[in-house]
Amino acid sequence: MIEGYAFDISSLSADEKKLLNLWTADISQRISVSLETRDLIIRDLTAAAKKLTDMGLSLAEALGRLDPRHLGGFYARA
Repeated sequence: MIEGYAFDISSLSADEKKLLNLWTADISQRISVSLETRDLIIRDLTAAAKKLTDMGLSLAEALGRLDPRHLGGFYARA
């Protein structure tokens, strides 16, 4: 699911890969948009997570800040 996104998954630990997969799956479950739009949203959010980790945050903290619970409104499933 995360191939082609901002992270080079080969550099992540097994726990980080699992965390990233769970996070992207959660996004997919929480938003109600076309598959193409969903993939673009996930791409944008993974790029933001990559930027945060490059700035020194742990992956867990970065993904927490970008938690799909914060999407709400327009993208939320009814």
